[in-house]
Amino acid sequence: MSLISDSATSMCISVDTSVCSDYIEFNEEYSLDFSNVSNEAKKVYVYYKDIDDKIIAAMNKSIMIDTISPSDNSIVISDGDTLERNLIISSEGADYMCLSNQFINSSECNSWIPYSSSYDWTLESFSENTYVEVFVYFKDIYGNISEVVSDRVEFKNNNSIANNNDDIVIDDTLDVENE
Repeated sequence: MSLISDSATSMCISVDTSVCSDYIEFNEEYSLDFSNVSNEAKKVYVYYKDIDDKIIAAMNKSIMIDTISPSDNSIVISDGDTLERNLIISSEGADYMCLSNQFINSSECNSWIPYSSSYDWTLESFSENTYVEVFVYFKDIYGNISEVVSDRVEFKNNNSIANNNDDIVIDDTLDVENE
């Protein structure tokens, strides 16, 4: 959290109690450890003292602690003959999503977009007949990120002759001259 004061020399920060006795040197940045706190609203109290050890400011702010990532996440790639597909997306608690045609770590998600249950997407095909996959992470307003989920489909290029069972017929009535 960021703290501002022109004249504070020390500060005391407590959570859920207005009693504060452990003053430390004033610093504009302070990190609170909520790793062992359940998901609920907390009240943070901040006290500033001046050089004469007098309390010059006391304030508090309610904050919401949420460490639960979006859940019940899924993605389904719609059927189709082109790389342009609709994605059917579902998540409980998601506010944002990050889509990719390749697996990436959540820390590599640079383009978080608003969560939507339907999204038009262009698949990326690396060869004419291959499986293509779409990966998605979900994030809530508190920054909690889900595990990745994905779906894959087999993409067949309709113009491909690979693995088709058509016979090749050569017209043997043509005259061929050797020179």
